Amino acid sequence: MRQSISKVQTLYVCFAIIILSSSISEARKYNDKSILYKRYPQLNNTMTPQCVQGINKMLINFLQYPYDQMELYSLKGINDLGSYSKCQQNLGQYSDYSTLNFNLSHLPLILHFGLCLPKECKQANLDKFNEAITDTINNAWIGLSNITNVESDYTKNWTRFQVQVLKTDEVLSSWRDETKIGCIIMLILASVFMLIFCFIPSLLHTKDKLINFKNPQANEQVLQNSSEVLSSQNHDNQSIHNNNINNSLFSTQGNMLNDKTKITVEKFNSSRLSNSAALLNGMSGSRNGNQSVDLRSSQASEQYLDKRALIDSNLDPKRPIYLQQTPKLIESFSWINAFKELKTSRGKPWDHKELDMLETFKFVSYVLLQVTATAFFLMTGPTQNSWKILDFFQNIIFTIVVSGNVGMEGFTCLSGFFGAYRLLQIYDANGGTISFKDILKFYARKVMRLLPIYYLVLFFGWFVGPILFDAPLWSINKTLYLNCESYWWASVLFIGNLVPFFGEATEGCMFWSWFLACDLQLYLLIPLYVALIRKSKIVGYGLQFLLIAFNIAFAIIICLQKELRAGVFALENYYLFSDLLNKPYCKFATHGTGVMFAFLYWEILAYRKCDNFEKPKKYPKLHFLHKAKWLGYSFNISGNALVWVNLLCGYGAVKSPYSWSMLQNSLYYGLTRISYSIALFLIFLAVILGHFEIGRIACQNNYMRALGKLTYLGGLLSPIVITLLYCGLEYSAYLTTPGVLYLGIGNILTLTIISFFVYLTFEYPFKVIIGASIMKKISHDDILRTKYLMDQGIVESNKNDDKNLEFQLKTKVID
Repeated sequence: MRQSISKVQTLYVCFAIIILSSSISEARKYNDKSILYKRYPQLNNTMTPQCVQGINKMLINFLQYPYDQMELYSLKGINDLGSYSKCQQNLGQYSDYSTLNFNLSHLPLILHFGLCLPKECKQANLDKFNEAITDTINNAWIGLSNITNVESDYTKNWTRFQVQVLKTDEVLSSWRDETKIGCIIMLILASVFMLIFCFIPSLLHTKDKLINFKNPQANEQVLQNSSEVLSSQNHDNQSIHNNNINNSLFSTQGNMLNDKTKITVEKFNSSRLSNSAALLNGMSGSRNGNQSVDLRSSQASEQYLDKRALIDSNLDPKRPIYLQQTPKLIESFSWINAFKELKTSRGKPWDHKELDMLETFKFVSYVLLQVTATAFFLMTGPTQNSWKILDFFQNIIFTIVVSGNVGMEGFTCLSGFFGAYRLLQIYDANGGTISFKDILKFYARKVMRLLPIYYLVLFFGWFVGPILFDAPLWSINKTLYLNCESYWWASVLFIGNLVPFFGEATEGCMFWSWFLACDLQLYLLIPLYVALIRKSKIVGYGLQFLLIAFNIAFAIIICLQKELRAGVFALENYYLFSDLLNKPYCKFATHGTGVMFAFLYWEILAYRKCDNFEKPKKYPKLHFLHKAKWLGYSFNISGNALVWVNLLCGYGAVKSPYSWSMLQNSLYYGLTRISYSIALFLIFLAVILGHFEIGRIACQNNYMRALGKLTYLGGLLSPIVITLLYCGLEYSAYLTTPGVLYLGIGNILTLTIISFFVYLTFEYPFKVIIGASIMKKISHDDILRTKYLMDQGIVESNKNDDKNLEFQLKTKVID
């Protein structure tokens, strides 16, 4: 690569000497430039284009002001950006700052050079130069390849070169004009939204908190007067829930469960119903820090809200309920509640708390992805010693950096797991059936959780991004939303990974949102998977194995056909992103792994519900897994080992892209991604089997849960933030190992902080609005809650039966 760069540098030097030598020698002969113009009238001919005249003046007078300053503010070496501010501000009436970009086709490495050019040159003139010089170099390369061998690790016979000179301010001005209307609209909408749904509620809530803190006895009289209300409320709530559950049982006793576990009215006595109702009163408070009561009767609801309003606020009970509840609704948008929600489990009372540890898996995968993203943008960013990247590739630690892209598979498999798990819950709560309406609600809830913040990043970044910075390379940010004027509708419909079908890993209309498009496209298949597993375990598991086998075979075949390499700087990897990464059928293996583990987890939950005497009979294999601690330890060790194998196994290919055989490359792409997914679930399996308690405790704390919740935002904002950090710089950076570590860690910290801010100001308010408006219509929480209460009664009954049976056995033994 150093030889290639030196060749490029020599080419530029020779090109400059050929152009400048005659003019420079003539310029030195004459102090009076009028003599030179008389000898060469074409230099100042009115028929000569203004840009050419400007260049001639600069070459002839390069030792005089302002041309000597223009040369001073231009490049001095490879990837030297010169001085954008000095050229544009100090010499603004004479010159404009431009960047000369040079790159090889199929490689992400781009060289940047800063130029201070005469103001007479417009972008239209430079576009003609770009086309001419690019064609000249490529034609020379083609001719050279016909007479000699030009192939190396980084160049092939079909390699093409691109030279592009861009006037920074003119490109930025044109870009800003294109997005001006959208920018104004987005800024107004964002400002109004933050004011109404973020800042004002936060100020009001903070004010109330300060008043309560300064006057702790202010509400003492209200609480004292409402003690009787509380007592009567608890009694009414219990009666309401008993009646609701009794009605639900009588109406669904034949359909709620399958024949083997059908509940009869006789088995579900009133004492268990009372316990279940009492459990319902407290279950939300224990998980989420606030109480919520499910009321089916409108009269009961009104009584409950009247009493809660009298207790929660010192308002006139004669006023309408919605007026009394408005302050509480406003305060629900505040940052104080957002902090609480961020640390709160996503799970409901009918979900096991062990699922919270999967948030840690998300965050670990997210960190791996951000490390890789940092390295990737370093290749295209302004670095003075770009060849240093090749030295990094020789270090094994950099293999981890490059291989961190497997972290994306963590999100894919976890999405499959949670989707299948949730739909199995809905099937079970519906008595083993599911309607088309249930499927639509299942899809709608997923989309509504992802859609608002996704649209925000799409349109805000597209329209507002151009005005964020004035920097030499800020125009590179345009590649993040390239051709959005043509393909914005595809991104809106979550098919941006399919339209256009061929996409590059460095540019496109929000091209990095392919992971979200894949997620939703694969989500459409989950009802089919769950329906098959409910009919037959063999068919359900068999389909997933077939899809996984197809995906592995497909990856191997594509790798062999396109000659893809495991190394980063392989020219053939130009097709890797579009052919093997961003399509839904390329994710069957990792997504199917998550779906299959959801099936297994559902069986484990059924195993836990059985009494201790039936577990070995009904689930002998699962019982063995729970009892064999050595097997659980093996799962844990194997899972961690697989993660490290995925991160380190490509060292040889990263160090030398063409050192591996095609068999090795094909196996790498066929097996690494699914093995990472399997590794995550092996660790999780060790936890849920009860053999890795330290991991359970470490992964279930509030901070890891909060960080896990920020990963979706972080994934959407990552390219934008990295572009802000690197392309917003005025001067190019010098690569060193400590410097790269600093940039990588700084990128992750900065991205996390920005994600946290966007969560407080946009994602959380959107969540509250959706929860208060349509979430009840698209949620299955009502039937899941009822099923949960019934299961609690069954479990309590089984526990009592176990105790009675154990007592009887002990009595017989004694006798």
